[in-house]
Amino acid sequence: MIDTFQTKYLRMILKIKWQQHIPNKTVLEMAEVDNVSDKLRRRRWSWIRHILRKDPKDDCAVSLGWTPEGRRKRADRKQHGGGW
Repeated sequence: MIDTFQTKYLRMILKIKWQQHIPNKTVLEMAEVDNVSDKLRRRRWSWIRHILRKDPKDDCAVSLGWTPEGRRKRADRKQHGGGW
């Protein structure tokens, strides 16, 4: 979804019309950028490695292993419009 946003606006910036049928990969090469999702994935892994090096009792390290108990309460259809 974020990649779709990125390529859509890169096409606008580069003034590429929809009739030209240029693949997304080519658009990214023309703009000389990487996919946003790839960049996010690399940063996320970098952050996780950073947290794993911390003290196991640190709040960030504890939050990685935390699992909530029980189950979530089911949403009320009347409250959310019931259209789903």
